[in-house]
Amino acid sequence: MTQSSSRPQSGSSLPVTVTNIQTHKNVEDEELGCCGCSGCRESCFIYLIIAIFAAFFLVLVIINHWFALMGLIAILPAAVFLYFMYWMRHKDKVRVGRAIKFYLYGILGAIPSVLVETLLHKLFLMAFMSSGNVVVRGICFSFFEAFIVASLIEEVMKYCLVQHCPGHQGVSHPYGVVILATSGALGFATLENVSYVLTSSKQVHEQFLTAIFRALLAVPLHGTTGMMIGAKLARRSHFNEVVPWYVVLAIPFFLHGLYDFLLIAPATIDDSTFGIVGFAIACFLVLLGCVYAHFLARDILKQAPSSESTPILSGGAGSTAYTSRSNNL
Repeated sequence: MTQSSSRPQSGSSLPVTVTNIQTHKNVEDEELGCCGCSGCRESCFIYLIIAIFAAFFLVLVIINHWFALMGLIAILPAAVFLYFMYWMRHKDKVRVGRAIKFYLYGILGAIPSVLVETLLHKLFLMAFMSSGNVVVRGICFSFFEAFIVASLIEEVMKYCLVQHCPGHQGVSHPYGVVILATSGALGFATLENVSYVLTSSKQVHEQFLTAIFRALLAVPLHGTTGMMIGAKLARRSHFNEVVPWYVVLAIPFFLHGLYDFLLIAPATIDDSTFGIVGFAIACFLVLLGCVYAHFLARDILKQAPSSESTPILSGGAGSTAYTSRSNNL
């Protein structure tokens, strides 16, 4: 058998051999931009961000012990969500360093998102909130805030994270794409959660209630929309399905926008009955989203190769075929 480490040309097919399995691994490393010290660079990046977080909490502890506790409570929901959907049963689908990296990308991506959202919010207030019926203005404002300022900007950001950030190429298992998209979404949710909890009130009990409310609703919503985006992108990248960007974003955009609208509108028009009904429907939407995202992820796992299967390159660039390892040897 002739050993070969050269990268296969686009459009060529490889015979199913042990050599080709090794070739695929080399190609994947090449696509990831890996070299002999890539693990060191990845670790340094992670340690740097952890050090920044540690310094942040140290400052909070010095300033106010309760602030530090509320900040920790605000971070925990995303960590718990990621543990159950990734680390508990599927940590072999993608490297933990890469998952953490996309989590940190999500945190960094929240910063430009907030800037754009603030700008759109101010422009809308200047243009449309000066006159007219109070209820109509309140409904229009709530719709714009929910579907454009929040949902559109944030879901597009999640989509761009997993599509364009370094490290998204060469994920060998389709569920790995779901993990990376969810990690990015939860990174965004973490920063948003910390800001909401720490700025919601000066009263500790009100901050705690905000943390509990967001842990049960807002963080799972961000996580499930990330899972939906990841599942659609996994079908595009690993199963050669044609999934346009607007199909990827349609359900996450509508689910997120409707959830926010149901919570913003009652407060804007000061209607307590609408508030109770809206809150109940919002809770149902989060539950429905979790169930739908679970089924999408389950279908990815069912159609993906088993632990005894190894991905090999086949056909054109970007296409992938799965073949049982036992048939290759």
